[in-house]
Amino acid sequence: MFFPSDLVHQNFKLNGKKFWDNYNDLDVLPKFFDHQINFKDSELNDFLKQWIHSSHIDIHSSGTTSKPRLLCMEKKYLLNSVKRTADFFELKSFDRVLHCLPIKYVAGKMQLIRALHLGLDLEMVEPTAKPLKESNDYDFVAMTSQQLALCIDKISNIKTLLVGGGLVSKEIQIKVQKVNANVYESFGMAETLSHIAIRKFGDSIGVFKVLPDVSISVDDRSCLIITAKQLGVNQLVTNDVVEILNDSQFKYIGRVDNVINSGGIKIFPEKIEEILSPSIHSPFFITSVEDKVLGQKVVLVVEQNQENISQISIQKIIKNSTISNYQKPKELIIFERFIRTPTDKIRRVQTMNQRPLATSHL
Repeated sequence: MFFPSDLVHQNFKLNGKKFWDNYNDLDVLPKFFDHQINFKDSELNDFLKQWIHSSHIDIHSSGTTSKPRLLCMEKKYLLNSVKRTADFFELKSFDRVLHCLPIKYVAGKMQLIRALHLGLDLEMVEPTAKPLKESNDYDFVAMTSQQLALCIDKISNIKTLLVGGGLVSKEIQIKVQKVNANVYESFGMAETLSHIAIRKFGDSIGVFKVLPDVSISVDDRSCLIITAKQLGVNQLVTNDVVEILNDSQFKYIGRVDNVINSGGIKIFPEKIEEILSPSIHSPFFITSVEDKVLGQKVVLVVEQNQENISQISIQKIIKNSTISNYQKPKELIIFERFIRTPTDKIRRVQTMNQRPLATSHL
């Protein structure tokens, strides 16, 4: 059983207005949100009704590498996740936080639940690619990697910023270290109710520290297995290839479903992307296409933008990089636009099924 104070803390504020100062009935919570925010989110009303009346919450997986799934998660586990985040980041009632993520997915739901349950002072804005219009003071913000890249000049007054949703380029990571904000990369998924491990920018790239009461191991593919009983997670087998460093740390290598087998050598695209990211300023990823000799050959896929992308410029970047010969892309493929999930993750397979703007050998 959940009490009203569990679901909406007495100090909870939305865009400057306290809920309990104006209403005394949880059933009007959806109406309160409707009055206080200036945009429409079709999922918000359904979520608030579930939060008030149900012992379970529906959460959609993002569908980055497979079809999106609908998960039905016990509310008590979501509250345990909130407590874990609050303890780690020292979140407390009256802290000022920003919500700028789609409510349909786990990160958006968890940021809202933190505010409701902990009594945070929440500013809720439309989940656009560039949600920060100016440099405001916040104690805690959760963003996607794309949002961070587009708002990098406006984060200096944020105490703690949690980033998820895809690769953060080395260029952005270097810029982040020059501002006052404490910026963390999160590792998690819908099944783990947001992050179960984090990495502070400035620490070793790819090395994550798990949160308390999270146990990790690997299967015979070297893929991460997660147990976090307080979140209802028991031996969750992922497709994330990792190297376990100790009981509380692991190094992320890449997705097993992205692995390229080129001439019998296994290549992780994420490692090549990490090396190239400081030099290629357009969105890009590494994947493979069929090859008669190698079986699969490595290709570089770039999204067109205002930067002048050419075969010669890319060849120069690759030549000056530390990529080994067998990792070097053999082909450049340019698309007008990548296909992405609503949480800004690139859908590689769906993107490759489009007609490219240009293709050239490297």
